[in-house]
Amino acid sequence: MTNENVDRRSLFKGMLAGGSLAAGGMCAGFGIPTQTAHAQSLSGAQTICVRQAGARGDGQTHDAEVLQRILNDLSSKGGGIADFPPGRYVLEKTLLIPSGVHIIGHGPSTILEGFRPNDINGYALIANQGIVTKKGYEGASDFSLRNIAIDSPRTNGIVLVHARNGYFTHIYGLDAHHHHFDIAGSKNIIAENIYLTGRSGTAPFQIDGSPYYNNIWDGQTNIAPIRDETENDGIFLSRAVIHPTNRPNHGIHLHRDGGRNIFIDSVLIEHVENGVFRDRNTHRTDMFLSNIVIKDVAGHGINFRNTDKPDQRVSLNNIVIQDVHGEGLLEYHGCQDLTIDNVKAIAGGQTGAQRLAFHDVHRCTLDALYVYGNGSGCAILLRDCEHVFIAKTIAQSVHHSLCLEDCAGIRYSGLCELAQDGSTVEPRVSGRECLAHWSQS
Repeated sequence: MTNENVDRRSLFKGMLAGGSLAAGGMCAGFGIPTQTAHAQSLSGAQTICVRQAGARGDGQTHDAEVLQRILNDLSSKGGGIADFPPGRYVLEKTLLIPSGVHIIGHGPSTILEGFRPNDINGYALIANQGIVTKKGYEGASDFSLRNIAIDSPRTNGIVLVHARNGYFTHIYGLDAHHHHFDIAGSKNIIAENIYLTGRSGTAPFQIDGSPYYNNIWDGQTNIAPIRDETENDGIFLSRAVIHPTNRPNHGIHLHRDGGRNIFIDSVLIEHVENGVFRDRNTHRTDMFLSNIVIKDVAGHGINFRNTDKPDQRVSLNNIVIQDVHGEGLLEYHGCQDLTIDNVKAIAGGQTGAQRLAFHDVHRCTLDALYVYGNGSGCAILLRDCEHVFIAKTIAQSVHHSLCLEDCAGIRYSGLCELAQDGSTVEPRVSGRECLAHWSQS
């Protein structure tokens, strides 16, 4: 763990401690920070201060029972706002958000922590109602969670299954057993202004293909969701910082098979094994990754390797991958209709990873790429690919700019190769017989 990581976590811990000391006051003394647009949509909604309604938030009292009664009461009256003043709320069982209910905290000083008996770990800290009773997207809908911190080493964080129209903003992830977010079988989920800067067991942000082990805890046992193969449809992650302190397996994990309309935009991912990872033999449809910076990675920047069924219609735009010390900068296996535009990929150190590798990709455009290697290997490798167009590509400090293996219909224009000192050299291409068109324009 670096000094930067320790300092970053210490800063948030200090903020939390300061907020906890102020937790004795009631809701009247605290303003509720909200996103302007969403705040306007809640204008005039009834508000219950959870402290005034019986919750303690003292870091010791188990508050889940009283908090659940508060949320259910709001729901029975048509919905509203549950205001969580600063404090540490210990949840001895998963808190389930009903339809039309909005939990609003006060930033990092409103902390949710889960309790599990004996040696039990995991399961959701907070989830939507209907996770174990509803199918499809018939669970809770039109709810939100804002301005809270998750500091819960013995539980997972926010788990959504069979949910619809959920909104999450200003979530501060300090510790979670596996994930701060785990989303499966849900529709139209927005997570923005997300800061996952503490420890995470395997991946801070996970998007599951369909419901499976996304279990909740009822205070005595874990309960699995209804497993009806419902896919995610419309998952939006934007304006996020993912910098765990313990270098988990992945920053963003695309887990299990299935899912469509996935949008990931304006995200910084640091200090992980793989920046964005897709499970083997899984696929997604209509996925868009844009404005992403991936740094300090031990494995792959983006790792979509080895699948028996191709993704459909995927776009990667404005991506920076640097300081990768493992196997590859970007590896993509299996896609039809892939667009990659404006990617800058820089290997890390003398033994750092270097190439952009594409296997079994059909109908693909690679435009405005810059690859800085470590003096060996290929900048761009295409294997078993068809109908690929490469434009405006710069490869520096590599052995070959482009390597083609068992490809057909490869076209490119504007390939530039630079030596390590920046001088221009003749582009080196292996497998030229795969080219349908060659141009140095």
